[in-house]
Amino acid sequence: MAHYVDGFVVPVPKKNIDAYRRMSRKAGKVWREHGALE
Repeated sequence: MAHYVDGFVVPVPKKNIDAYRRMSRKAGKVWREHGALE
């Protein structure tokens, strides 16, 4: 099986960091439900 890593660099204004963290936690949960990190 091939191994790979996806990475993201997203510029986020300081005023939006809390909103970004909330969104990224939700996205991480969805990705794990679909097999990420397995």
